[in-house]
Amino acid sequence: ENYFGTDQLTFTVSDGELNSNEAYIIYEVQGINDAPELPELLDVIITEDETYTLDIPIYDVDTDSLEYTINFLNDNASYEIIENALSIIPVLNNTLPINVTILVSDGVFSDSGVFTIEIIPVNDAPIITSVPSYNIEVNELFEYIIEIDDPDNDDFLFTIENEPDGMVLNENGIITWIPTVTESYPGIIITVTDTDQDNPLSDSQEFSLDVRLAQSFSLSIGSNLISYLGVLQDNTIENMLLPLSGNITQISTENSASIQLEDGSWIGSLDYIEPTKGYWIRLNEGADYGVSTYQTPIDQSYSLHLGWNLISYIGDDAVALDDALPDDVELYFTDIISENMVAVRDENGQWLGSLANVGWHQLEGYWVNVSDSLTFNFDTTDNLSLLINNEIVNYRINNVIQEFEYTQSQSQSFYYFKEVEINNSTITEDDWLIAYYNGVVIGARQWFGSNTDVPAMGFDSFNETASYAVDNSKINFKVYQRSTGKLIDMHGDIPRWKNQSIFMVDRLQEKVTLPENYSIDLPYPNPFNPMVNMKFTIPVEDHVKIIVYDLQGRIIDKLIDNTMKPGFYKIEWNAENFASGIYFMHLSSGEFVSTQKITLLK
Repeated sequence: ENYFGTDQLTFTVSDGELNSNEAYIIYEVQGINDAPELPELLDVIITEDETYTLDIPIYDVDTDSLEYTINFLNDNASYEIIENALSIIPVLNNTLPINVTILVSDGVFSDSGVFTIEIIPVNDAPIITSVPSYNIEVNELFEYIIEIDDPDNDDFLFTIENEPDGMVLNENGIITWIPTVTESYPGIIITVTDTDQDNPLSDSQEFSLDVRLAQSFSLSIGSNLISYLGVLQDNTIENMLLPLSGNITQISTENSASIQLEDGSWIGSLDYIEPTKGYWIRLNEGADYGVSTYQTPIDQSYSLHLGWNLISYIGDDAVALDDALPDDVELYFTDIISENMVAVRDENGQWLGSLANVGWHQLEGYWVNVSDSLTFNFDTTDNLSLLINNEIVNYRINNVIQEFEYTQSQSQSFYYFKEVEINNSTITEDDWLIAYYNGVVIGARQWFGSNTDVPAMGFDSFNETASYAVDNSKINFKVYQRSTGKLIDMHGDIPRWKNQSIFMVDRLQEKVTLPENYSIDLPYPNPFNPMVNMKFTIPVEDHVKIIVYDLQGRIIDKLIDNTMKPGFYKIEWNAENFASGIYFMHLSSGEFVSTQKITLLK
């Protein structure tokens, strides 16, 4: 059947006794194209997500290759043909019947058929598709909404294991928690179970949380005095200062320092950042810098030696100075210096100065002067603010009036002024005290009342401070009156500058420029009635006489006849008891003599 091609028929004839010779016939069968035929297609039943495979011919009886076209009524399946196997692949989680149409063709003739695949639903296990954050910040709300992929169920049961204290998982699959301590929390396990009555299935997820303290620094070009509330496990300066690499040039603390070379490597005696130390760092450009670490324990112990110690501060922000110090040691702290700020105890044990006004601040470094060796830890809580930064209002260099700006130096001293007067009146809180060395501004502070401190920067071996004060330098002060725009020279008993020193000045007054010579101005008004004024100067302390004569040379009045200090003066003569006429005002002091003619007209 279905044969075609050339063939040969060989035959002989026999009479029963003898056979004829052998003969043959050659014939050729002409082939015709047979239509392809599909196998019997029967409706079938499979389970959900099962693939159904059907054997199909790849050649027809004529050895023609066959081409198949497969269509699905609802587009709820796909297919693939590998050799003589047709696989029907249902869409994942589909439970609707799959109506299949198969068309086969040899290029000329074709055949087609249909069948239906019924699907028995099965319960699919829920799959947790969400992933929680790994890194979170202390005192920040952690919220994890568990997302689930399950085509069969909308209701689930949630459980949690190994969760930290205070973490809550509600019936809607939402985890909330506010961490109060920096720590790593591994192995937290959540389990989600569907509510299928016959075959409930589950999925689990294990995750970890790393709670850290985010410390954000806003740093200026040049020198910045900072400290840390915590350090990284790898607390090398290379790792801790990595975000500033290429910008930072130097870091120093008490008795040690290192510098960064152009290739990014460090040399020097300072290798590690310690949680109890303060640090000067120098930048080529201002920058924002951040690092997230575990918090230094609030009971961290500090060991201080007699004198100045450069330390960190790890307590609550903006706390009064003594409130953060234990009662049994607070009076040992006599002076505290930070970047551009200072506090000093007065004779009553009270703190004075800019630092006393703002208190302790996180991420600042502090030079503390103690009167004896001691060990202490700060009085603080463990509930730190969400926002940890080094911003301080009012006393930063960048708050100074532009024309009086100066560079923060690692060498600095402070001058306290109890009283500052101009024309015998105390200056106002709109006025500024400006410190100068050889005409260069080295510090400024807005007046905030009695015992206002003014920083005075010194040369710290860097180019930008080369013109600043050195030990034994003479410092001058001026007052900038904002109301008038005047810059007024001041004088007082000003100690010579010395690095990291605190000086107390009782009084600062307007500086009066003394005359170099005797002089007398023309009297005014002239003519006059009855009052006349005359200005004069005395360059040295001496006896002064001012006498009024008439035309006959008679003494009419003595206005001055005593010893006077050098200065600028004005005298007034009231001639209401004298007749109209010409008079002479005669001034004599030492070898100086001068006479001025005046006319009284009534």
